[in-house]
Amino acid sequence: MSKSFEVNVKPSVLQWLRASSGWTPDEVSTKIGVQETTYQDIERGERKLTFKQIEVLAKAFRRPVAAFLLPAPSQEPSLPEDFRLIPSEKKEFSRKMRRVFRRARWLQELSGELMGNLNLNIEPNIAKASLSANPVELASSERLDSGITLEIQMKWKNSYEAFAAWRDYLEKKNIRTFQISMPIDEARGFTLTDKKPHLVVVNTADDINARIFTLFHEYGHILLSETSVCIPEFELSKDSTNIRLVESWCNRFAAEFILPKEIKQSLANDENRGNLGKLLNKYSSHLKVSKYALLVKMREFGLVKDAELTDFVKKVRIANVKKGGSGRGLTQLQRCKQERGENYVSMVLENLDRGFINTRDALDYLSIRMKYLDSLRSRQRGGKNV
Repeated sequence: MSKSFEVNVKPSVLQWLRASSGWTPDEVSTKIGVQETTYQDIERGERKLTFKQIEVLAKAFRRPVAAFLLPAPSQEPSLPEDFRLIPSEKKEFSRKMRRVFRRARWLQELSGELMGNLNLNIEPNIAKASLSANPVELASSERLDSGITLEIQMKWKNSYEAFAAWRDYLEKKNIRTFQISMPIDEARGFTLTDKKPHLVVVNTADDINARIFTLFHEYGHILLSETSVCIPEFELSKDSTNIRLVESWCNRFAAEFILPKEIKQSLANDENRGNLGKLLNKYSSHLKVSKYALLVKMREFGLVKDAELTDFVKKVRIANVKKGGSGRGLTQLQRCKQERGENYVSMVLENLDRGFINTRDALDYLSIRMKYLDSLRSRQRGGKNV
């Protein structure tokens, strides 16, 4: 059992660790069993924490004990710009969301090191865009260059195969993609473009078809060189703030990329044309896309009215998200593959094989236990699903 001796912790370090983890002084004082005034004295350097209290806070903040012994606060990148809501409705990110951001930064850092060891280019293979560019024309041109036709898209067995194909497309552009569970009401996805390689992160708690839409919505932010956090959603507001303009641009880009204009005739002539729900269910399943994406296109084609769109969005907000999308029931290897993807797993294994990292590093980078490593390596090399 740890001894209760006092430890010198720099006040600025303690303040940084608490604030960056999303805790208030009152919450911390309750956590370590002291009065709030006593904790405030500790943050001012007038009192000291015991080692036991540091262990409690390290666990609560999801930080190593060593972080409390730093001589000064670590220089961490700022949080992504909030594109989720209009300014008057914004709220602070939760503790869990802040942990997700730190995890994503860690994966970004690791990806850069792994790519550098293998002499891989970390520069994104993209043509940067601006809001003055037409997102529909840009997406149409890039979709054509991708070589992925609607026929190929419709032959994918299911939405998970579709997501894997789209993910692979982005990773070939040196954009690392990860899936991490986060509060669905806080974010469906975010981008990190202030460092290289650039990252897109989507929410595993979301429906798989919605994740595909988010993947390309966030890709739009990559093209615009923005580090952002979003909840891609339709808004009928005529608000002309930069946030609305950017989100609309990214929505239109994503919808056009995964649903080229060739589908207009099919949607217009479908026998379910008079039943929006049936039409959305049919084409969402057939094309492995979200209903949001379909609505963006149908609105653009003039096939839905604003009132229909408003009603649908309200219903989706109430339903929020389908259950079972967070990866429950997955094995440790399946979760590794889902979160990190084939490309990242392959990079870790190649770094291990070539002696750039050791076995302990590999297990840490993949978040798996030793007993799973051999299985992962044999299946990865054999091209089998993990």
